[in-house]
Amino acid sequence: MTDHALLLRRNRIGAHCWGTDAQSVAALPDMAAAGCRWLRATRQVQMDTVLVEPGVYDWAKGGEHSVDQALAQGMAIMGILDGRWGNETGDNVLDWSSPVWEHLDAWCDFVRQAVRHYRGRIRTWEVLNEPPFFWWHPPAHRTEFACPGPHMQRAPIRRYTELLIATSRVIRAEDPDAVIVCGAGFPDGSFLERLYACGGKGHFDVVGVHYLSARHPEDWRRGMARLRAVMAAHGDADRAIWDTENGPHGAVIGHAVSTPQDYEAIYNVYRHCFAYETGLDRYFWFNAFWNTPKPGDPAPIATPPYRALQVLTAQLGEGDLLAHHHPAPEIHAYVFAGPRGPVTVLWSTAPAQVRLAEPAAAITYLGDHRAVSGDLELDGRPLYLPGDIVAAGMTVLRCGLRETVIPCAESKRPNAATPTSVSTRLTGAPDWAALPVTVPAATMDVTPPGGAVSAVCTPLAGDLIVAHD
Repeated sequence: MTDHALLLRRNRIGAHCWGTDAQSVAALPDMAAAGCRWLRATRQVQMDTVLVEPGVYDWAKGGEHSVDQALAQGMAIMGILDGRWGNETGDNVLDWSSPVWEHLDAWCDFVRQAVRHYRGRIRTWEVLNEPPFFWWHPPAHRTEFACPGPHMQRAPIRRYTELLIATSRVIRAEDPDAVIVCGAGFPDGSFLERLYACGGKGHFDVVGVHYLSARHPEDWRRGMARLRAVMAAHGDADRAIWDTENGPHGAVIGHAVSTPQDYEAIYNVYRHCFAYETGLDRYFWFNAFWNTPKPGDPAPIATPPYRALQVLTAQLGEGDLLAHHHPAPEIHAYVFAGPRGPVTVLWSTAPAQVRLAEPAAAITYLGDHRAVSGDLELDGRPLYLPGDIVAAGMTVLRCGLRETVIPCAESKRPNAATPTSVSTRLTGAPDWAALPVTVPAATMDVTPPGGAVSAVCTPLAGDLIVAHD
């Protein structure tokens, strides 16, 4: 069988598939067509999904057919070895193995059987989804975190480390060449730091991170630098980092875009550029590909994020990053080796004017053609231009303050029936159409979050979480 993981080592773009969801499985050809060469398989290797009785597993129940379909589409698979001990649902269907750290024999049996069953098809394994947010049921004694509810309690990181070590030993025994991804922490690095302190080093090949909280694009680089610093302090500076769930978590950015889906679309482009610049080896897109058809629609409608990813892969392919320029604060240009020659991706997260050395034929992030000559008004919406336009000569004038990024409570889905969006951290309900070009942070009342586990990285000093000026 073809070793897809080896063939696709260079490709950075992945997507998700819930093997028990027919719509998710049906989207596999669309994922591949948009340039996703990796797949994060979820329910396919989830303990409580495939369990028949202790020690007996039915892999078809998790959607095993979706793994084979993804492989047929030329994708490599990363499976999440997971289970739901009350996590995310409140229903503990595995009470006989909970808390799991006191039943590692049952867990390790599941891991062993999963690796044996999928050997040759799945060579990469992620060990639990988001351990910092993993809720164990029933509550365990002597935990390190306060109980947020009457039936759920957070697991100590030292217990996750013990599980990771046990899992790693089982995987290595069954498949010495497998790749192990530690369960994702967050870009402040606190979970990763404690994982090292508890003895986790050497039991994973890839550092996992989730960056769903990113607001302003500069948050990304700040978070990556923090993770790299933690890794370097523990002798892992050269280890790979994968963002196994990535998206902007429903936000808008100043006057450039006005809905969460618009922001996700441009963020698909930002993320790809930042991944190359910061050394992020792989990211798994956590977005829907299609809008649900309305009555009378002939077919599903491609979402802006999906269209943006299609355009990105058509323009850049899997070309390397040749250069990156930041000619002024907030103005970014990334030059890739595209299929038809060098291509510059250009945008600014503050209002700006750009004058190119010569006219150019640009393509917008959604695939529209645009002739550029004279002065170009630049904002957060990326453009693709042939060649290295910075090296060819370009003058830049920044015309305003950084655009404000505000999270939306209606995460990732604009709701036509609700013209305003409310954040639990923002007092009031701003009308996006009425917002000025920039909104200084001082004009907004920000409510500090309660009980936060990980701080959100921002490019500004202090605890500013909602607005950037």
